[in-house]
Amino acid sequence: MADKSIKIIWTKFAKHYPQLSLWIAKWNWVGLMLAGVAVQGAHEYAIALTLLIAGAVSITFSSFYWNGITDFPCITKMGRIFIFIIGVTLLPASYLWILNVKIDNPWSRFSTEVSKKENNPGQPKTTIPETIPTILQKPQPKQPTTEEIAAEVAKKIPHQLTKQTIIPPPEIAKLQFTFCPDGQIPEKFMDDIIDPPENGVVTVYVSAKNISTVHTGSDVKIWIIICEACKFAEDPQGSIPMQPHEDLSRRLQYNELYAGTSYDPFKFKIIPPSGADHFFIGMNYACAKCPPVDVKQRQVLRVNLIDDFLKHIYNRNN
Repeated sequence: MADKSIKIIWTKFAKHYPQLSLWIAKWNWVGLMLAGVAVQGAHEYAIALTLLIAGAVSITFSSFYWNGITDFPCITKMGRIFIFIIGVTLLPASYLWILNVKIDNPWSRFSTEVSKKENNPGQPKTTIPETIPTILQKPQPKQPTTEEIAAEVAKKIPHQLTKQTIIPPPEIAKLQFTFCPDGQIPEKFMDDIIDPPENGVVTVYVSAKNISTVHTGSDVKIWIIICEACKFAEDPQGSIPMQPHEDLSRRLQYNELYAGTSYDPFKFKIIPPSGADHFFIGMNYACAKCPPVDVKQRQVLRVNLIDDFLKHIYNRNN
């Protein structure tokens, strides 16, 4: 009975307004719905509700124009009914959803600003104080520019003293970390490696190279920071736990590193997160001639956890 009633109402509307009904059915209801959600995020609830309702109406109208499956009229009929129910359901659902997110906010921020201006017609305008014209009438001395002051000072200083000695900025030492497959330093830097775990433990070798023209000085500190779900299977040789994250960080102490040289690879064993296919290792360093330590700019190395066959292919290609 409901289907027949809907069909009768639709037939009457389509008969009187055929072009309008077809035009509504061809609206891009997906775009209208997405636009409504986006506009809601900008707190323009009235516009958002209009767009959502327009999308729901388009879905409802499109159900009658859906060609369906020619060989299966029953499935086509059920599909049209299903699409129609979705469209009709979205009409009140859109209104209730907008009311829920709007709470006590105004329907539109634009109307709020207009009402504020209308409610404060007597708001004083910014005016120039009466004392300013009096001051402006008096001749004011010209303020010298920075260039004029510098030129005047230069005249009073002997010529020899005005020559500035250009002091170049101090050079800094820079280290770059790399994986070392099988404990061998590669020709090219590697920040990504394939290393499947053995008995739940991944063993990696890492080295640091001084890529600058300045040696580091006698005291070099290197930090190893593993992911939050990772664990050290054992402490790297010579490492020092760091508080308060002693489970995630270790510090290594090294002697100076000359320009263009590398440290011998240092080994550490990590227990990766259960079920993960990769994890990350952060590396940081400090020395007397190194840039300031920035925990947000640490070097990141990635360990991929896959089978030995793919590891063989990866290492052969690199």
